[in-house]
Amino acid sequence: MANENEDPGISHKEFFEKALTAAGEWTRFADPKALGVAVFLGFGATDLLKYIGQLYYGFWLTTVCLLGALLLAVLTLFFVTRALFPRLEPEGPRSLYYFGGIAQFEDLEEYERVVKEKTPQELESHIASQAWNVAKVANAKHQRTQWAYRCLLEFLALWAVGRVALYLVS
Repeated sequence: MANENEDPGISHKEFFEKALTAAGEWTRFADPKALGVAVFLGFGATDLLKYIGQLYYGFWLTTVCLLGALLLAVLTLFFVTRALFPRLEPEGPRSLYYFGGIAQFEDLEEYERVVKEKTPQELESHIASQAWNVAKVANAKHQRTQWAYRCLLEFLALWAVGRVALYLVS
């Protein structure tokens, strides 16, 4: 006989729902970081584009640094875009929990009918699948944001060296 003071623990359904909520939170945390990278890139890129015409009047260090910074600005923008716009299609079978899977139904009645035909265990499986897919999206967003941040730091370093060199030759 079980002790009445024992904690029955958390059900699988509760666990999957908590995992889904946590993954959703982590997904949202990546967006402001990516946007912050874009803001700093905007400051430096605006100045870079303002002086891009003077590349030919500088010397090799100015030209190399500012062209390298321009390439890194493009890479930063690429990674920011990939972080802000992850894939929309879930991996695995059609989801009854993922907005993309739900939107594939012809109408509400079809969706409702399919959901009601599922057992509680099958519905738990759909929640687990959603948690896994959202966690994959969060992971991808954070990795791409980290790459964008690295590219931004390298951009800023090259931009600063190029601008100082351009100032010295002016």
